[in-house]
Amino acid sequence: MAAGMTLGAEHIPAFRESFVRETGRRLSAEQLLPELLIDAHIQPEDLSDRLVEELARLSPHGMGNPEPVLLLRAARVTHSKVVGKNHLRLDLMGGRGRMEAIGFGFGECQSVLPTTLDLAVVPQRREWGGLFRTELRIRDLGVGAIERMGLLAA
Repeated sequence: MAAGMTLGAEHIPAFRESFVRETGRRLSAEQLLPELLIDAHIQPEDLSDRLVEELARLSPHGMGNPEPVLLLRAARVTHSKVVGKNHLRLDLMGGRGRMEAIGFGFGECQSVLPTTLDLAVVPQRREWGGLFRTELRIRDLGVGAIERMGLLAA
């Protein structure tokens, strides 16, 4: 969550030091690790336009109603490239054919991607030029699994 305040520039170093000290006293290292909650596990063949439309009915999303995150198992990566400043674009093959995925800020993962991948995704319908398509927004690549395979340095 967010908080706001006004602080003179000359007080920022003392505030930072005090804030870091207090949070270190109150929070464990485990509490500082990000956590991603998975709402459902699916296979590539489960991902249909109908499922994406049903999930869209759960919107609007926000603090009290987070968007559903699905764990997509065993998607086959047929093509990958880095786009924009550091975004990973994937072409995936699954039970229903070709799927597109985008991972904002995941560009550095491209060089170590296995050919079959488990992904935490948010499926979305996108319109471009009057045509609708399903796109998967990547929330996580299962880096733990990649590390176990020895592809990333610890």
